[in-house]
Amino acid sequence: MWPCSEPECRIHRRSNRLFDPEYDESAKSDLDLVAEFTDTLDDPRWVWAEEDGRPHIPLNLRISQKSYSWSADYAQDFVLIDYSIQNIGEADLERVYLGIYVTPSVFHESKRTTGPFEGMCGFRETHPSIIGQGYLDTIDIAWSADNDGDPSSGGVFDYSGVTSVTGLRILRSPAEGLKPSFNWFTWIDESDYSWGPMLENNKRQFETGGQGFPAADRERYYLLANGECDYDKIFANEDRSSEGWLSPSPSMALQLARGVIRTEYVLSVGPFDIPAGTSVPLTIGYIGGEDFHRFPDAYKRHMENDFNPEVFYRTLDFDDLAENAVRADWVYDNPGFDTDDDGYAGPYWEIIDTLPNGEIVIEKYYYAGDGVPDFRPATPPPAPVVRYSTSPGTVKLKWNGLVTETAVDPFTGIVDFEGYRIYRGRLNRIDHMALIASHDLCDFSRLAWNEERSSWQRTDSPIRLDSLRKIYGVDFDPMLYPCGSWGDGYLDDSTVYCLKPVDYNQTIAGWDDGGIPGKQEFGKTYIDEIAAGLVTSGVDINDTLTSNNWIRDINPLTGDTIYYHKYYEYEFVMDDLLPSVPWYFSVTAFDFGDPSHNIEPLESSPIANSVETWAISDASYVLKEDLKVMVYPNPYIGDGSYIDAGYEDPHRTGFVDHERRIHFLNLPPSCTVKIYTVSGDYVRDLEHPGYYSNSDSKLVWDMRSSNNELVTSGIYLFVVESEWGTQIGKIVVIF
Repeated sequence: MWPCSEPECRIHRRSNRLFDPEYDESAKSDLDLVAEFTDTLDDPRWVWAEEDGRPHIPLNLRISQKSYSWSADYAQDFVLIDYSIQNIGEADLERVYLGIYVTPSVFHESKRTTGPFEGMCGFRETHPSIIGQGYLDTIDIAWSADNDGDPSSGGVFDYSGVTSVTGLRILRSPAEGLKPSFNWFTWIDESDYSWGPMLENNKRQFETGGQGFPAADRERYYLLANGECDYDKIFANEDRSSEGWLSPSPSMALQLARGVIRTEYVLSVGPFDIPAGTSVPLTIGYIGGEDFHRFPDAYKRHMENDFNPEVFYRTLDFDDLAENAVRADWVYDNPGFDTDDDGYAGPYWEIIDTLPNGEIVIEKYYYAGDGVPDFRPATPPPAPVVRYSTSPGTVKLKWNGLVTETAVDPFTGIVDFEGYRIYRGRLNRIDHMALIASHDLCDFSRLAWNEERSSWQRTDSPIRLDSLRKIYGVDFDPMLYPCGSWGDGYLDDSTVYCLKPVDYNQTIAGWDDGGIPGKQEFGKTYIDEIAAGLVTSGVDINDTLTSNNWIRDINPLTGDTIYYHKYYEYEFVMDDLLPSVPWYFSVTAFDFGDPSHNIEPLESSPIANSVETWAISDASYVLKEDLKVMVYPNPYIGDGSYIDAGYEDPHRTGFVDHERRIHFLNLPPSCTVKIYTVSGDYVRDLEHPGYYSNSDSKLVWDMRSSNNELVTSGIYLFVVESEWGTQIGKIVVIF
């Protein structure tokens, strides 16, 4: 496979995050990687002959590859890769098989040069469903992991332990009704060690003299097309001749079972045809799972001291891998979502529940989608656009929650808004943004005891406090039924339930959720009018100019006039801030997750809508009070401790002369700042707003001339020109 000519066939990056520099409206994930390559070359300078001496015969295929990855917690452990395979030749391709060839190298980075790289692999078809009820999820995943998890010499899993597992799953086949085949084999191409599971009726001797590593094309085709699903490598020492399997030599079988011989595997699917000029799809998921190895001594006890692979296998934990495999499939094809609007939303199970009042509730649990790809995960509510105003030492944030609080999650199909959080930081980076305020609705998750997993499992969407009291009585106190041990729950029609607060239940005045408002760190702007009934939650865009429900303001992203609904207006005030340094603020929105699919609450990124603010007089106040332009530091001292104070080089780049800063304050909304030497020589023009602008009344000069040279010591003049007049001042620079 070779890429086509530049630049069209470079690997392209794109993102669906609105504030990402690589934002593209066609992107499906937080990071898409797009590539295209072909199999058309037959020039021996570029393609090599096969092991059997046959020259390479191209299939004349064009492959379009798109990989998708997401930053949401529940979707971080898998990457989806989608292929479109097009026959660009003149001949039809018949009985095609397609395989993914995996060469696992499982070790911790600290042991890269020491090895040995032992490992095990296998194939798992089903796993108990996360909802219990005796249901099984079909996962069809090929997996590989270290053989013992690499416990330390002290017999524990430390930083260098390799306790996780990775797997490969085919989510979409090139044709309907195809089941995957799984074949593993040793990677050594010597006949004595070239071995892999093989059925007696498929017996074949490879070019290497063994029956493992497929060195030539005809052997690879055989491996793809044999229809086998090999047993897990850990059971290589068992006699399976009664099932038709050929056996390895006894000494080799024991080494294979213990995972001390490195192996590879192929996950394949077929047959299917690709007529000339047509395309077929393939979608795979590369998936990780944590805590696969749970007991540091399990391998030594059950594989070395007392060889018992069945017992050892039961110590391995597939839960996280299986759950991520299911979630990967849900993101690929959203369960319960009718993508093509044909009336079919996917297969489902019926879950029957009886409420205390005797009412029987039948819920549909969609465990798969409608067969039409979505490539869409569950998402947090959209973060609101943050507006702000400033005064010396104070920043006031404003936002409107109409879109945020009424948004329907595309994955679950419900409105799942739970609350807002406010973050502040000196740098616009996630690791520097600190949580300073949080409010959420007053609601509780009802969890049922899952006997199969011996844990509490969420059963439905959160229930508001007032709704709980309608179900269980007006005096019902949910805090009396915490989710601790099994006995802490309460019995409800033979099912043990407990109640868990969703987040902190720190609600605010104006949220009609049956809760008691907590400390008001932020709140609704028009709470008095809401309480008096002058502002309602109803949304009628036809009367925005006359209704008391609406106000008019500026959209900071576009500068356009926009109407905001008063009921959803919020404000937060932060004071006692230093006016000489920037502060980044953001308002995130979070939901209550998806209980039916065991997806934890999701929150928008703290840097998705962050704004840079300076606790200074904003432009409107500057005009109102006719404030004069100020400059600091003035004089500027070259060896001053500006970096240590955070005024310069906040990211610690080390390029001091490119990070110097002189700040202009009290600027009108738009102007030009011209800088000259005291003798009148031109130095630089700065446009405000422009590249160096920080807010609507402030900008910085990096002390470089129009020729990008650092200025020298001296006295400089600045001239501020705008429609509101002209101001002149001096700056002193001392190096």
